Amino acid sequence: MAAGTKKRKKRMKRQLQKRFKQTSGTVIVETKESRQLRAYQAQLDEVYGTGMITPVERFINQNAVLIHHCSDCKKDFYAKPRWLVKGQPHNCKSGGIAPNKSRGKSSKKDHKIKTDEKKGAELAKELDELIEQGLSPCQIRNKTGVDIQIVAYYKEKFHTKTRQQG
Repeated sequence: MAAGTKKRKKRMKRQLQKRFKQTSGTVIVETKESRQLRAYQAQLDEVYGTGMITPVERFINQNAVLIHHCSDCKKDFYAKPRWLVKGQPHNCKSGGIAPNKSRGKSSKKDHKIKTDEKKGAELAKELDELIEQGLSPCQIRNKTGVDIQIVAYYKEKFHTKTRQQG
């Protein structure tokens, strides 16, 4: 019986080697997820440059918040794929130019930054001067970055009092 077992083992070994030779070229099965990930990475490369931003997690859909890695600042950050594909910058301190800056449009954030940098007294003085010139609240907002409602409130409450006192 030992001889029959040896023959059977040799035969099985030959069969396995034969199968292995037939399938020796590694077969890579491409899944739906891998195709989506490659397509998404191609879009990121188009916007930010090759390999600059890479998704750390598996791509789910355009609205799912994923972890990404920036090779420039060496940081991980959360972002939706649709934001990044449209060119939204992340909080990278590398000095990259934000897409909305290149279009010449300013955002509410830009206005807030302008207002935070100014001191209260300087801002009040500037608002008084602009109101004296007869500018509309929209024009004042564009120059100072102060919200329209705040300009109207200031004009109504404080500017008329200072004119009456002075």
